[in-house]
Amino acid sequence: MGHECPDCTFVADVETLFTFIVKRELKETATNKLEFIGKFTMTGWVGHSGFYIFKCFDCGDVCVDYPHGYRDNGCLYVRCDRCRYEIVFTPDRYKDVYEREKVVSPPTLWQELKYFWKNRPTRESPI
Repeated sequence: MGHECPDCTFVADVETLFTFIVKRELKETATNKLEFIGKFTMTGWVGHSGFYIFKCFDCGDVCVDYPHGYRDNGCLYVRCDRCRYEIVFTPDRYKDVYEREKVVSPPTLWQELKYFWKNRPTRESPI
């Protein structure tokens, strides 16, 4: 059975994606800022995921990875293949990733504070 999803491209594995599909210029100009390179699916996957290229903050390797879950109160993250350094997608900074991946982001600190303030216990006024 062939690949039939119109939203993504089939790749055998991440190494194939990095070696043959990601353009050399993109690899050479990669920075610490994550850049979306497309939606892909792999052998054994039921769906697809967005893949991102980035230069690792820790070791400097250029990596391609897809969002994994979950760290730091339910945040998605990507990981360096070499040193396993993780970049956690905080909802306020990486809102576009959550929208692109169609994943509900965890609440931001501000949203949590508003919720707790709204639902705080209050003293009733004296009669």
